[in-house]
Amino acid sequence: YMRIRFKTTDARYVLEKILRLNMKYVISEDGGVYGYSYRFMHGNILVLSSPNEEKGVLLELRGRGCREFECYLRGQKRSWYEFMRDCATEGCVFKRIDLAINDHAGLLHVPTLYRKRVTGECVTRLRNVEYFASGRENSWETDEDLKMEMGHTLYLGSKDSDVYFCIYEKAQEQKAKFGKSIEDADILNRFELRLTNNAAENSADALMDSEDAAGPAFSIINNYVRFIEPQADKRRYDCPTDKHWEQFMQGEKRKLKLTMKPKPFDLERTENWINTQVAKSIKMLQEIEKMKGRDFVQQLLDGTVLNEKHRKIVAQVTSESSVCR
Repeated sequence: YMRIRFKTTDARYVLEKILRLNMKYVISEDGGVYGYSYRFMHGNILVLSSPNEEKGVLLELRGRGCREFECYLRGQKRSWYEFMRDCATEGCVFKRIDLAINDHAGLLHVPTLYRKRVTGECVTRLRNVEYFASGRENSWETDEDLKMEMGHTLYLGSKDSDVYFCIYEKAQEQKAKFGKSIEDADILNRFELRLTNNAAENSADALMDSEDAAGPAFSIINNYVRFIEPQADKRRYDCPTDKHWEQFMQGEKRKLKLTMKPKPFDLERTENWINTQVAKSIKMLQEIEKMKGRDFVQQLLDGTVLNEKHRKIVAQVTSESSVCR
């Protein structure tokens, strides 16, 4: 996730010169979020603008937006680091950067980390803690069978601060959303650093300087939290680090680049909505209309005219400029 503010009111300049997108495929609409007046969309890439010079132009890339933008970065022969430098050259402000570290080995057992946090087996500067399991708090106390059905999420730190962490069971999330087998999952858990304002600016500088995602990420984590193995004769600060946490933190010793997993814009969400919410009703109508000697559904489609927005979506999905290279 990335949110960047540019000190200009010219959204077209940001789209064409900084993002290097073709305006032919960009959808523009009145209204926006965060107090902005206009929005420009290229798939899930969102640019917001306002005539207010203090607000400037805001780029927001959520998960899908990042994956789609990577298609264009690849075609432009730019890395994330080079893109960030291009933004910095324009005098931008990095408002938010989220960095995700994937746990492939099951080192981050979320219920255990929560238990250690609330029982004092943790040295941390982050006072706030929230824990959820399918919307239920403190479910680490429930029976083992129930826990296996739930995805656990642990938040460390206040969501209103510049730094907070989210640790969750990625494999369980994928099982709940898409029915994917946990046994076949590549990523078991995920640790997300959510950085805003000064923390986002500082992390952006560190990423651009080092082209190393591991160094800045693990340095921030180590500065804010450490899980320990308690010993009766020692203060918390002097206790040894929990062995699983220590293994997880070994990632600091590896130089890691920001992942590039480009995925072109698609209509998966629309297709899923039709499949789960609409398809049965359409099928029912077709069977009824067939018995009545009519075809309401086909007549409806034949009489429907796409507006400019939907034609641009068709172009975004089908044009060569939307294909990963």
